[in-house]
Amino acid sequence: QPKTVEQVASILGTVLEGHEFEALPQDQQMARAVDLFHQHRILMVWDNYESVLPAFDGATGYPADERARIQALLQEIQASAIHTMTGARARCAA
Repeated sequence: QPKTVEQVASILGTVLEGHEFEALPQDQQMARAVDLFHQHRILMVWDNYESVLPAFDGATGYPADERARIQALLQEIQASAIHTMTGARARCAA
């Protein structure tokens, strides 16, 4: 089931901060999730990552604009102390 970038931020923030994160207004959750990633050393494992890649446009249920927003969030949090391991079941042309 495709997730919106807001849902991704909510999931990540809840994992790092607990259920009090969910009480934040949605417009504050994105910034707080990014802040949390900058405060902690994290290994994030994202399986089925190909579902948000442009090469799989239309095949995964993610609209292009939502994929771009998710990729932008991932790039923003990767600027912190995060290490990301992605997994994919399908090959993507480089």
